[in-house]
Amino acid sequence: IEFFAAINCQCPLEDLSACKQCNSCIKMLSLQHEFLSITLPFPRTKTINKNDSALKALSDKQIEELTNQLKLKGNNPYFRIKLDKANTILINSIKEIKNNIQLSVPNDKYKLHLILDAEKLCHPKPESGNALLKILEEPAENNFFILITSDISKIIDTIRSRCSVMYF
Repeated sequence: IEFFAAINCQCPLEDLSACKQCNSCIKMLSLQHEFLSITLPFPRTKTINKNDSALKALSDKQIEELTNQLKLKGNNPYFRIKLDKANTILINSIKEIKNNIQLSVPNDKYKLHLILDAEKLCHPKPESGNALLKILEEPAENNFFILITSDISKIIDTIRSRCSVMYF
């Protein structure tokens, strides 16, 4: 989040870090930036078709819980978003990324696609991971993908081979 704020900051500091005061930084640090997409595992409580938004898989109560947790994450970047029974990243979420990267972005700005619990792209089923792989093979300009996982062994080799691994 800090990295993304820094590369899109309108008034970067002398050390190139984010000013945390410009409009772009404020929106980023509150997770409200138009160039930020956050993908995470969802529970599958409703049946949805392949063209539906992934949010349609959630009940009203789950959407409210997700909204609350995103607010907590905006206030504390170390807060871990976790929805009950969320055991996979839905392929619909990856389709939303695919649609999002086709939208233009100014040459000097960048989009960030943050994928939380990325091991759930491939486990228990690899469909979402395979869909993301097609995007990673030919990424659109000015798009960053950050996959966050606590178990890299569950991410398929073809995705790992297209990523730079950083341990924190």
